[in-house]
Amino acid sequence: MLNQKERVIHQLKTRGFVSRNWCIYYQPRSEGGITRLGALITNLKKEGWILEGRSAKTKWGKDFCYYVEEQQTLL
Repeated sequence: MLNQKERVIHQLKTRGFVSRNWCIYYQPRSEGGITRLGALITNLKKEGWILEGRSAKTKWGKDFCYYVEEQQTLL
């Protein structure tokens, strides 16, 4: 089982972004949601990740996402 930080990093590496709604709603019940995404993003930036946050339209409405900058080599 991955911890919250590991789940966020996995999303960033596999999809290139992580969304607020994914963190809250789309987690297995056994692992629970990720409610401190902003704090995790701050810590990742301190570790050298280059991330940009912005609103995004989805098929369900609006969401807030953090995107990996294109020029960054994933850690």
